[in-house]
Amino acid sequence: MTVSELIILKKIPYKESSLIVSGLSASFGRLDFIAKGSEKISKKKFPAIDLFRIVSIEFNPEKDSLQPIYKAEIVENFDAVADSSASFKDACAIAAFVLKNTKPHMRCDFLFKAVSTAFLRLCAAPGKFPCLALVKLAYLFENGLLPEPDGKINNLLSVASGDSDETGLKENGDKKISQWIDSLCVYHDIA
Repeated sequence: MTVSELIILKKIPYKESSLIVSGLSASFGRLDFIAKGSEKISKKKFPAIDLFRIVSIEFNPEKDSLQPIYKAEIVENFDAVADSSASFKDACAIAAFVLKNTKPHMRCDFLFKAVSTAFLRLCAAPGKFPCLALVKLAYLFENGLLPEPDGKINNLLSVASGDSDETGLKENGDKKISQWIDSLCVYHDIA
């Protein structure tokens, strides 16, 4: 058995009380699981698996098919994302981008950190940061698809990873950065 942290990015109800779950692990990339009985609620059991939560999961990485989660515990939740419709929409866009572009069993430490930072910022300061653009930038960086990093790119990568809160951008800078990152995604055929 292996233990890893997973950011839950998608869940689909399955049968009476189970879920099919997709998420991002720093060590294993995109992972898909079946969480049997995870919707059951009792005095002793609270559902740990829900959207936009980081959970510590125990699973068997040897299996190729949809594998079960043997144990799940909440590490951090970003439930406050749902307090703002704009934040929730941004979080869903981040989840869609990550699920579409990541592959199973490929480490993505920097992207994991950028996604968790983005969700934290969407809870604490909605609209302050271009979260989707910063997650895309982290993805491009981790996959070697950025031009040679200079001071500005390094500063943005520091903001994406949560190491800095200062973007150094002037008014409308977020829009220009987002357009530049989107153009890099289009160039590399990334949706």
